[in-house]
Amino acid sequence: CYMWPTMLGIVSERFPRGGALALGLMGFAGGMAIQFVLPQMGAIFDSAKLEAAGGATALEAMSPQALEQVIRYASVASFQSVAIVPLLLLPVFGVIWWFDSRAAKR
Repeated sequence: CYMWPTMLGIVSERFPRGGALALGLMGFAGGMAIQFVLPQMGAIFDSAKLEAAGGATALEAMSPQALEQVIRYASVASFQSVAIVPLLLLPVFGVIWWFDSRAAKR
């Protein structure tokens, strides 16, 4: 939630003449990122689900309670693997902020 408004703010401040086109390109870049991230999350979820169940045949034979536990495990595994992305962006925004604060002092 924090990263999206920050990216839009940075684009609008750095490229004020870009207007709606610059902001639209940022939206497009975000949409394309989701296009690649969501299928990977699904693949991670599916492999973690099979790993937790012990295979496809064991998954099909599971009771609803056991299946719920497997799905919970797979959900956590898929989100943990993607949670690194905002952590990688945090230093990027920190460096941008640092350069902006140095430029403002001049």
